[in-house]
Amino acid sequence: MDAMIYSSRHFEGVIAVEELARADIGENRIAIVCRSEKGVYEVEPELHRLYGNHLGVIVLQKDPSTYTLRQVDMFLPSALESVYEQLNLMDPAAGNRRSGNRWGGSGEIGGSPRATGTALTPEQILGALAQSYRRPTRFNV
Repeated sequence: MDAMIYSSRHFEGVIAVEELARADIGENRIAIVCRSEKGVYEVEPELHRLYGNHLGVIVLQKDPSTYTLRQVDMFLPSALESVYEQLNLMDPAAGNRRSGNRWGGSGEIGGSPRATGTALTPEQILGALAQSYRRPTRFNV
């Protein structure tokens, strides 16, 4: 039916992004877990178009156990390193502190354990993000 109304050039440059989960991470920002055939840098403009300045962190699922994390808002109260710490504590697939199979990367981009992937669900990953980014209050200290 769409083909009767729209020509194929109407969809040129459109990147298919499927949102799997979303969470408030404080500071009027959200984290999105999504899936796409494209990489995190290719989906970022599409997510900015959809969520504007509310977009704080992108979690891109490449398969059910492989994720890339990208902090797009550099003014969040912490960086991804605190998220990696939390994820490594939660993830049974991540090895011990000396293991090379852990969540990690830089303050802007990183990912799930490389050797085995993660055993966490998108919702569990978002829970770690929310916990890591929310500023402490007298109620959640």
